[in-house]
Amino acid sequence: ENAPSAGPDPPASGSLSGRVTGAAAAEVLLFGPNNILKLHARAPIGADGSYRFPMPPPGAYRLIVAERSGAHLFTRPQLRSVTVTPESRELTGLDFEIRGRL
Repeated sequence: ENAPSAGPDPPASGSLSGRVTGAAAAEVLLFGPNNILKLHARAPIGADGSYRFPMPPPGAYRLIVAERSGAHLFTRPQLRSVTVTPESRELTGLDFEIRGRL
C-alpha cells in the first residue's frame, strides 16, 4: 500500500481501564469509534471490579456497564464518553458505580 500520510495503526501499547463498584455486573461494553451503535469490544469485570481494554484506534467512544442476563443496570454515571487521540497511551479512572438493577 502506498499511503504516505497514513500508515498502519501503531501497536496497542496503552489501555482504557477503570473499576466497577456496587452490585455484580458482567462486562463493560465499548462502542465506537465515532458511532454509538457499533460495538467495538467487550471487557470482563474482574473479581476486584476492574476492567481493561487495549487502546482502541483514535476516535470517540462510549463505555457502558452490561449484565449478561439482560437485566437493566442503573449506574453512576450512566455512560462514559472517551476520546482517543494518536497520542493516547493510558486512560484510567473510567469508573462506574452500580446503583441497582431491574
